[in-house]
Amino acid sequence: MTHLFLFTIGPVQSFIAQARKTRDLHAGSQLLSVLVQTAMGTFRDKGGKVVFPDAASSTQPNRFLGYLGNEDSSTLAELGKAVEGAVREKWKLIANEALGGMNAPAGYDDQIAQALEIFWVFHPATEDSYATDYRNTERSLGAIKNARPVSQYHYQKDENGRKVYGERGRKCSLDGERNVKFYRLGEKDKEREISKKLFVRDASEFALINHEDMKVIAPGEGLSAVSWVKRNYAKSNDFEPTAYFAAADFLSRVKKNSLLDQKLALFKSCFGNDWDEQLLFEENYTESYFKQQGINSHFNDHGAALDVLVKFYKTCKNQDIEKPNGYYALLLFDGDNMGQWLSGTNLANGTDGKTLLSFHRKLASCLMEYGKAAKQYLGFPRGKAVYAGGDDFLGFVTLDYVFPVLKELRRLFDEHINKPLFEGADAFQTKGRKRLTFSAGVVIAHYKTPLHVVLDWARSTEKSAKKYIHPDGQRKDMLALSVLKASGEINQAFVPFRIGGDVAMDQLSTITESLRDDFSDKWMRNLAQEFALLTNDNTGELELPYHNQQENRALLIAEIVRLLGRACKKHGDGKEKEVAKLRLSTEAILPKKATEGFRNFTTLLHICDFIQRQTVKCETDNSETTKETTHHG
Repeated sequence: MTHLFLFTIGPVQSFIAQARKTRDLHAGSQLLSVLVQTAMGTFRDKGGKVVFPDAASSTQPNRFLGYLGNEDSSTLAELGKAVEGAVREKWKLIANEALGGMNAPAGYDDQIAQALEIFWVFHPATEDSYATDYRNTERSLGAIKNARPVSQYHYQKDENGRKVYGERGRKCSLDGERNVKFYRLGEKDKEREISKKLFVRDASEFALINHEDMKVIAPGEGLSAVSWVKRNYAKSNDFEPTAYFAAADFLSRVKKNSLLDQKLALFKSCFGNDWDEQLLFEENYTESYFKQQGINSHFNDHGAALDVLVKFYKTCKNQDIEKPNGYYALLLFDGDNMGQWLSGTNLANGTDGKTLLSFHRKLASCLMEYGKAAKQYLGFPRGKAVYAGGDDFLGFVTLDYVFPVLKELRRLFDEHINKPLFEGADAFQTKGRKRLTFSAGVVIAHYKTPLHVVLDWARSTEKSAKKYIHPDGQRKDMLALSVLKASGEINQAFVPFRIGGDVAMDQLSTITESLRDDFSDKWMRNLAQEFALLTNDNTGELELPYHNQQENRALLIAEIVRLLGRACKKHGDGKEKEVAKLRLSTEAILPKKATEGFRNFTTLLHICDFIQRQTVKCETDNSETTKETTHHG
């Protein structure tokens, strides 16, 4: 008898989302991918075939679906335990390597052993009934997860030397769940008083370290065993900090100028291994920052280093290159209705087992190709991917490239997924000519904003994009933009990826670019102010006297054109041409039911303005417009 095998590793949030540094984020993603690859490799060695995702992909999700033929039911439990055992053994090996020769503190092995939540299930299947069998397999795994056992730590002792359940003591700075196992002494710490700081009676169970690499653990920071493994995972040590992505376009322009490139290289060499891109920002040149980060340099002090940086920026300005702006974007997207696609609900003959099995295999291959293309595209200076599993993606984007990157990732999605699946002689037929789409959340934040805050906003923004219902009725295939300003102000707006067949990113790019040379932002501010008293505070709807939406929309467009004419910096025929061009882009993102989405519309305009104020237009290359950044204190 043949069986389907569904295997999953968790918890995903603990591995990926719990992060204070970009290397934590990247390490969590890499670790999950390696563990799933270990599981798939063991399953294949036992005679199984992986159906979904593609086993050849370098980035894997936290689960896989396999197919096992002609296996005796009595041996299935042994096979499943063998796959799980291989994963746990691999995880233990990685954890031991992270110790780097140190003795493991008490409770280290306990935290490592309980870190993974592994679930798997076998379900009888045949090729003809594959569609039904797949759905039943998913249900069975869901039922197993709902009945998951509860484990407690049992390694600590009370005053009488008896073991107690649970953990008592200071919690990890990174995950906030487990007890600290590694603590770096701060400047004011004394080792003999560390038990008070960690709220434990016996400090001997903690590895008190004085690590030379400040990128691993900072003074006064405490890490659990799991967080320590993430920090020391070798494959993630080269992931750049958020400041790098806030300065990537600046670095790109400097690299093209041999004089400036040499000057910057010399400046960086003065810091040796202590250099990172946060030292491109003048606000970090303080005595406290240098002490906290353990920064050493060939300069007499931080003030002397700052003087050299300021002179370097003056030279850059003479070469028409401005200082970096301090803002970057974090992009998170996920395929829409993937459950319906995988279950065959959206396929015209999705109940046919052979068709659904073929679709799963083809989709897995397409997602792998898209993941590779997306990762390759999002390189310097555009940004860098944390993970690109195909239908889900997380990556850092240089602010200057937000709209071009979104447009290209959406185009690549159609090219590598929709086109091979639904075009050609062997195309799959769908209900209502449906196509795969994704909804995305983009968070624009200052590099000093805590990463865990930005990550929380990215997840929230992406979820909001999936739930948002456009005034014109569209659901999903949506982009949500959130701006976390350094001042504390937060703006959020939504826009469909496609509006009437056109790519909305082109319209947003046009609006953003128009504010650089041709228009002042006064027309946006005036538009919002004029209708402020007519905008409902709770719903954001504009309450106009007309009941007909066409008349309301025409009124708004007429006022927008009037304000554009006053804000345009050109004259004569040039002015008329620019106003007409910008009117088309502005009108395109204005919903047909304009009054229902008015506040969202004006917020979207303000986000375009914010991006423009943080970037400055520069030369173009062969593929897209690139821009240099500037800092607007």
